[in-house]
Amino acid sequence: MSVRIYAGTQLVKVHARVAPGKRSTDPSDYPVGKDIAAERDVASLIASAKKCGVHVGIYAERLLDVPLPWTRMRLVYALLRLCNKFGNGRVEAICQSALAFDVVDVQRVTRMLEAAKTPASPPTDERKVVTLPTPRFARSTEHFATRTLAAAATKEEA
Repeated sequence: MSVRIYAGTQLVKVHARVAPGKRSTDPSDYPVGKDIAAERDVASLIASAKKCGVHVGIYAERLLDVPLPWTRMRLVYALLRLCNKFGNGRVEAICQSALAFDVVDVQRVTRMLEAAKTPASPPTDERKVVTLPTPRFARSTEHFATRTLAAAATKEEA
């Protein structure tokens, strides 16, 4: 048995019948490049991410490492759009940093890229200690010191 699809009286497509709740998709019906989304092809999506950079590919794998990976494919598409917008090198560096801290969130990567300024020159070997201003309600360590019994007795005698 088969399912026939007509446009008016003209036969457009014929699909073999599938079980109830299933679907039949012909990748040739989609434009080139769009068949990945139609087929929910996770492997080719990860391959596209790896073309942008090693860490971008690892980040995409981590995003799709769930029981139903096609539910998170849009996040990988967003990651690939970031590569187009900010450049592969910047996204690669941010993904490397995010993976080092186990942050797997595309929105966070987006915020990091938008907040990032041009890379500064590496710091010199000279390190300085910077004293911070005393907080408004800070107390000295003597305030928290406990009095010993001998010190308390001498104060009471005086």
